[in-house]
Amino acid sequence: MSSNNSWMFLQFLPILVIINTIKGQEMDFGVNYVTSYSKRYDKSSGLVHLSVLVDVPESGPTLAVYWQVNEGVVGVDEASFGTSLTRSGTQTTYFLVTDTSYVRQVFFTTRMADRSSSIRFESFDWSEDYPSPSSFPIRFSKCSPTATLGNSQVPDQQTMRVDFKCNPPFSANYYNYPRVYWNMKFGLYLFNDSANTVYYKPLEEEIRDKRGDLLLSRTPRSLRRFPSDERIPGENTMAFPGEGTRPSPRGLTPSRNTALTENTLSLQHELATITIGATTWAELDFSSTFLKENVVFLETTLDAPLRIGLAMVFSFVQKVPISKDLPSGVYLQKDGGKTFPQPSVVNCQAFGNNPPKVSITKNGKTVTKTENISVQEIRSPLFSTSYVTFVKKSLVNREADGQYSCFYDNPQGDVKLSDFSVLTRPIFLEDQTRMTEQTPGELALRLVVEGNGQMVVSCHVPVPDHMVLINKAEKSEQPTTITLHRKEVTLTYRYPPEAVRPFDYFCTVRDEYGYHNTHYVHR
Repeated sequence: MSSNNSWMFLQFLPILVIINTIKGQEMDFGVNYVTSYSKRYDKSSGLVHLSVLVDVPESGPTLAVYWQVNEGVVGVDEASFGTSLTRSGTQTTYFLVTDTSYVRQVFFTTRMADRSSSIRFESFDWSEDYPSPSSFPIRFSKCSPTATLGNSQVPDQQTMRVDFKCNPPFSANYYNYPRVYWNMKFGLYLFNDSANTVYYKPLEEEIRDKRGDLLLSRTPRSLRRFPSDERIPGENTMAFPGEGTRPSPRGLTPSRNTALTENTLSLQHELATITIGATTWAELDFSSTFLKENVVFLETTLDAPLRIGLAMVFSFVQKVPISKDLPSGVYLQKDGGKTFPQPSVVNCQAFGNNPPKVSITKNGKTVTKTENISVQEIRSPLFSTSYVTFVKKSLVNREADGQYSCFYDNPQGDVKLSDFSVLTRPIFLEDQTRMTEQTPGELALRLVVEGNGQMVVSCHVPVPDHMVLINKAEKSEQPTTITLHRKEVTLTYRYPPEAVRPFDYFCTVRDEYGYHNTHYVHR
C-alpha cells in the first residue's frame, strides 16, 4: 500500500456515526419506525426469507436503509443479491432472500441523520420461523439516548454520560438475560503540529503513537466489579509490550460508587475511566489536559438480544468537544477487502469536515454497479464510505481479485488516498482429487490446489499409527493468470493389513490470503 505525508492508515472495522456536539438532547433512530418483521426458512432450498416493515410518516425523518450480509453491504432493491421492496403510502416493506449455507448473520440497518440502528438476524436459528403462535412473544423497543458533558468531581477531569431510554425497557428473560450490554470503543485523532498531519488510532488496537509517548491497548488496565471491592491482580500496574510493569498514572483509579449494581462493570483504559450501567447508561471521565491535545470519539453501542438469533443494535459515535478541531482536508480512515466469508466486499472510508464522495477503482477503472456488483455510498458529517460487494460465486469469487485505489472527489480532479490489493483465499479443486493404490498397502492421495500466494498443503488422519505418510511430492502448474496458479500435491501413505476402512483424510491448504479445509473418504 502506498502512502503520502498527509495520512497514516490504520484499520478500524466498525461503521462510525458522528454527533458533532454534545447538547444533552435525545436522539432518534430509524429502527424505531419498524412496525413488524418476519423470518421464514425453506428447508428444501436452504433459503431464509426475511422481511421488515417500516412506517415513516410524511412529516417524519429521511432514512437511509441497506442490508449487511456477513461482511457485504448491499442495497434494498438488487435482485442478484436477493433484495427487493414494496411501497404502500407511508409504509415500505423490505425483503431479503439469502442462502443459509454460507450466511452467518444479516443486519437490516437504518441510518437517520448521523445515527445507525439495526435488527440483527443470526444463524443460531435459521430453521425456526417467527413470529408464530408458538414462538416467544417478541416486542421491539423504541430507544433514544442522551449524551451530556460536564465537570467531574475529580479535579482536572470532565465527565461524559450516555443514557439510553427504551420503551418498553429491555428486561431479563430466558432469551436475553443477562445479554443486554454496552460495547464502547475509543477513536483518537492525534496531531503533528509541524506538518498539520492527522493520525487516527482506535483504542482497541495495541500500537504506539509515532512520537512514542502514547500506548493504546485492547486490554483494560484495571477491572472492578461493584459493589464488591475485589480487584483483578495487577489492577494498579500496566504492562507495555516488551517491558515490565509500572505504576498506573495518577488520577485514573476508579472510585467506589454505591449506586452501581452487581451487574455493573468498571473498566479503566489508558486514557479514561469507563463506568458501565447494568443496561442503560455509561459514564466516562477524561483528563482535561488530554482533551486539550487530542480529538476524541467514543463509539457507543447498545446491543440488546431479544431471543436466540434476533437482536436490536443502536450505535452512534460521540465527539468530545475540545480546543482543537479537525484540520481542513480529507484523510484516509480505512481501506481493504474481505473475501471470506462471502460475499466479498472491498471498502474505503475517509474522514474530515464534511468529506466528499469516495470512490474505488479496480485495475485502473472506476467500479460501478452491475448485476453482480453492489456499490453503496454512505456519508456523514465526518465520514464518507464506499462499499463494493461482489455476489457469491462457488467456493470463492475470483472476480474480487485485483489492484484497488481509493479516491475522493475534488473540483480540480479526483485525489488518490491509497492503493491496495485484494486477493481471495486458496481452494482445493475437489473434482480433481484422486486416490490410487498401485502397490498393496500403499495409498496415494492426489490433491490439486489453486491460489494466489505461497500455498502449503497438509493432511492428517484420525489413526496415524495405521496410516503413515511415507512420501510427499509437489508439482507446480502454469499460472492461470498473472498471480493465480495451481499446484499438485501427492501424499503417499502406508497402512498395515489390520487397518479398518474407510480411511478419512482431513486436509488444509494455506497461503497469506487465507485457507480452505477439505475432507476425503476412501472406502
